[in-house]
Amino acid sequence: MDAREIGISSLEFIAWFQGENRRAAIRLEFFRCISARLLAIGGESRQGMGEVKGSRWLAEANTYQMRHFPAYPDNFKDMKHFFFRGHDCSVEVLAEGFTWKELGPIT
Repeated sequence: MDAREIGISSLEFIAWFQGENRRAAIRLEFFRCISARLLAIGGESRQGMGEVKGSRWLAEANTYQMRHFPAYPDNFKDMKHFFFRGHDCSVEVLAEGFTWKELGPIT
């Protein structure tokens, strides 16, 4: 499959806004998500989100792409490896980018 055919993928979760002392439902929407993984790793001291620079996982995806789909050599050139660490688990995603929006408060 040509990764350009992949549209929007989404992830919803409950986020804690520590500085504001509140919880809310959040939706992350990923553009051209090619892979995602849920990890049983979390913890209060490790919460947060960001981008993994020099990602081994993304390098492996690019190597696989070049080996098995050489007609699309630039298919993953704009992909990034994002991580979202929560209290109970973490999610990692390979995608071109993402947006997020708050869906509403959790009481």
